Amino acid sequence: MSDTNPWADLMFSPTFLVTVVCAVALVAVIASDMSPKTPAVKDNFDKKTATPGELYSGGNTATSKLEMRFREALEASGCKLHPQGTMIVTYPDEHGRTHKYTPDLIVKNRKVIVEIDPEFTHAGKENDDFARGLRYQECGYGVVRVRLGKNLRPLGKYDVVAPREDFSDDLVPLIISRIKAARPLPPKHRYGRY
Repeated sequence: MSDTNPWADLMFSPTFLVTVVCAVALVAVIASDMSPKTPAVKDNFDKKTATPGELYSGGNTATSKLEMRFREALEASGCKLHPQGTMIVTYPDEHGRTHKYTPDLIVKNRKVIVEIDPEFTHAGKENDDFARGLRYQECGYGVVRVRLGKNLRPLGKYDVVAPREDFSDDLVPLIISRIKAARPLPPKHRYGRY
């Protein structure tokens, strides 16, 4: 019988070390999957102290019946959303202007913005929609666009495109899967297609 401890031999064996490294890597992957939550909504917007990515109440509370249908369906499916009228402050654009946008839906527990784009109001506005999506991404938000209409194309990796221009229950699971897949970028990250 050997004087060495068999556990010590096992702990320093190549197989054991590889197993430990794999376990640490798995924990890192699982931890990276936990999306950051959106910041708290502040009440008083102050242009001088507002920083990009902050959320404020007091945005445009007007919403369409279509947006309300999607909001209700997503909330019924367990998505936690900020109230309608929550606005986000963006980084300055190429002209130096900071924008305050009111996204259609902001998912609290995923740091993802969902925009509902029916063809009758968004046909021909692809460049504006794309630019707004980039502004959201620069602030560290993932973007999911629900593009409704036979002539609309996806603008980003996580977009949902449907040929009909109205609400459909069968879109909700797909939207939820895209919300879960959408990864927020580090703030002020710029690249071509979101």
